[in-house]
Amino acid sequence: MTLKEIFSQLKALGNDKMFAQNKKKGASDNQFGVRLGDIRALSKKIKTNHRLALELWESENVEARLLATLLIDPKLFSNNEMDKMVKSVTFVQVADWLNAYVVKNFPNKEYLRIEWLKSNNPMAARAGWNLTAQRVVKNPEGLDL
Repeated sequence: MTLKEIFSQLKALGNDKMFAQNKKKGASDNQFGVRLGDIRALSKKIKTNHRLALELWESENVEARLLATLLIDPKLFSNNEMDKMVKSVTFVQVADWLNAYVVKNFPNKEYLRIEWLKSNNPMAARAGWNLTAQRVVKNPEGLDL
């Protein structure tokens, strides 16, 4: 599936009510108002495709970024690439999906967790605290809380 085909499908899946809800929660106008379940269903058709996911991410469209989080292979990122991606987020729903589907599976997440906790960037700090909460539950030894 091409980038153009994906955007065509996202546009067709959009609705005004979801657009308004996203807008109320802080999303930009660069969105279609697609329901999250529809984005998940689309990702199942496409499967993991890191290159395509990066193209979707670069569009800065809300739904394209949400879809990208489901298509990305976190193992293919460097620390700098992951840091840049996290800091580029402007909408909390995208941040939450990025943390849940990409950041938590990033091989060097512990290093970035520590760095992000010191960051002034709100999305980096959010990712750092998200990873810290996961550590508290799964492996709290050595955490300085």
